Amino acid sequence: MVSQFRAISLFTVWLMIATLAAPAVPAAAPAAANDSTPPALTTTQRPLAELLRPDGTLDLTSGFRGSLDPSGWNLSDEPDAAPRFVPAAAPADPGDEYWAAGFHVPGVNGAVNALALDGAGNLYAGGLFTTVDGVSANRIARWDGATWAPLGSGLDGCSAYTNCVYALAVDGAGYLYAGGDFTTAGGVSANRVARWDGAAWSPLGSGMNHDVFALAMDEAGNLYAGGNFTTAGGAPAKCVAQWNGAYWAPLGSGMNETVYALAADRSGNLYAGGQFTTAGGVSAYYIARWDGTVWSALGSGVHGNGTYVFALAVDEAGYLYAGGDFITAGGVVAYNIARWDGAVWSALGSGMNGSVYALAVDGAGYVYAGGWLTTAGGVSANHIARWDGAVWSALGSGMNGAVYALVVDSAGHLTAGGRSTASGVGAPYNFVAQWDGTHWADLSHGGNGMSHPIYALAAENSDRLYAAGYFLTAGVVNAHYIARWEGDSWSPLGSGMSHRVNALVVDGAGHLYAGGDFNTAGGISANHIAWWDGAAWSPLGAGMDASVRALAVDDAGNVYAGGQFTMAGGVSAKHVARWNGVAWSALGSGMTGCPTNQPCVVNALVTDDTGGLYAGGYFVTAGEVSANSIAHWNGAAWSALGSGISQDGYVYALAMDSAVPHRWGRILGGRWDQREPDRPLGWRSLVALGQRHE
Repeated sequence: MVSQFRAISLFTVWLMIATLAAPAVPAAAPAAANDSTPPALTTTQRPLAELLRPDGTLDLTSGFRGSLDPSGWNLSDEPDAAPRFVPAAAPADPGDEYWAAGFHVPGVNGAVNALALDGAGNLYAGGLFTTVDGVSANRIARWDGATWAPLGSGLDGCSAYTNCVYALAVDGAGYLYAGGDFTTAGGVSANRVARWDGAAWSPLGSGMNHDVFALAMDEAGNLYAGGNFTTAGGAPAKCVAQWNGAYWAPLGSGMNETVYALAADRSGNLYAGGQFTTAGGVSAYYIARWDGTVWSALGSGVHGNGTYVFALAVDEAGYLYAGGDFITAGGVVAYNIARWDGAVWSALGSGMNGSVYALAVDGAGYVYAGGWLTTAGGVSANHIARWDGAVWSALGSGMNGAVYALVVDSAGHLTAGGRSTASGVGAPYNFVAQWDGTHWADLSHGGNGMSHPIYALAAENSDRLYAAGYFLTAGVVNAHYIARWEGDSWSPLGSGMSHRVNALVVDGAGHLYAGGDFNTAGGISANHIAWWDGAAWSPLGAGMDASVRALAVDDAGNVYAGGQFTMAGGVSAKHVARWNGVAWSALGSGMTGCPTNQPCVVNALVTDDTGGLYAGGYFVTAGEVSANSIAHWNGAAWSALGSGISQDGYVYALAMDSAVPHRWGRILGGRWDQREPDRPLGWRSLVALGQRHE
């Protein structure tokens, strides 16, 4: 069994490698060899939370210089605003809290259930989200092709465990209609359905008494709503109703169960799909047609175990497509998708292996289907696919989660919304993305944030923040693995590094130090460690022979580095070494004793104010002393911290506080406490973060 413990850490960001490669621990470093000894730092390591204002922005007015621990926080890089940190979301799986999510992934922060386009090309998205591209937008937002914007104060009053907005529709005048589970729109009472006129929200009569799951407009400008309601505008209307611009009216006696989908053709017919088996008192299995006067069945309807129709679409020729959960349509085998030509049902190839939740048809007649599926017509297609009239094909590598909404614009671009957070190869996004016929793209403003995860942060002054990791762009600029924020924009540091940066620190003179997996910095040789003087990169001697994972600095200006290396500056130094401003030296015999299939590594370093150094990682001995994955260096020799971490355990991060009155002499819940008689409270506390294998 793998058990995990967590505590406040110096730097807790995890590498994107499934081999349990560990994060860097950024810390301060000395000046170059020809510099004078730098002044002592205000603090060598400090939790990010201690420097955050209530709005999540950094408060560095105290003059803080040094390393920041960003564990538990994500950076929201909003356009034309300072970086704002927000608590990281709870992990989906145990251990996921240790993976860096990166700065701001474009998109929205919750599921997108509905999409609609107006005649001007504006895209509207509705769902469960509350922010889009870093902007507050309650459950609904508009994309104008360049930026996202909220629609007033949005929609509120949704019940727990619902997705709030389920349906969107646009009329010929450009008005937007929203349906769902909300009870207010723009602060105005609006029960489950509302209209946006471009400036403000308004209700449609007294609305519905229960959820609206579907909306559709006909050629005459009438709005239709479907759902599980029983009244519309205060009058009886079972699961379907019509709004004529002034009041709601029922469509016959309605359905006996929920309506999930609606579509209107150019002949004035309205099609409804859902969970019902009667429409207007007529048997109609899960799908029916309203001709303006009466309901009628479409053949024998659709059938199967747990049958539902979730999606409907009509093409230019008037053919109706239905998607959902079913096995047959009109007696013909048609797995989860079928076509009605006005007289009979037909299958679309061999159909899908999972539920279809969304359908769209483009001007060329291509049919797009999205849902919870992994194959279409026997072809691998992750959650989305295209039918060209003869065969199914995938759209790139598809999505990593269900697709709930689809819409095609006049240029033929397909937009998909749902619960996915990635589309295509290496194309992250949050819940909404666009397909141009060849590639998927996120809908974001200006390329906010970084292209890949952040592993280290360090602050220099009140308006300068350094970030490093695995990214190649920051904001809208190229920045190879490291970048600087100066209050209003990101900028690169020279040509950056040749590979990932794991650790950062700023010294008292404003010099930035970086450690990682690189072998060049700014185009010059710098093996795994380098420093930036504000204009150029320089190496620290000959550097290391393998990755640097952790950095720390003491008050005397000595820099300590930990990692996978066994040589530092050409000197044997097993996994930990010290730079005195001129040369590298070993700390005793370093860390040893690991099995060949699990090489030793130092993942975390932290210094105390007495000049001591603590090291954590994966090792058995430190300086020939038995020390299970955690040890203390007093300037001359290594010593163990009690019995250390349990067998085969890892330490990934360490942090030291100043005085905490605890009285345990062993690792307990990740905390090591040591007696210090000269302190007012008498105790010093070390916090360790890692993983125990039991």
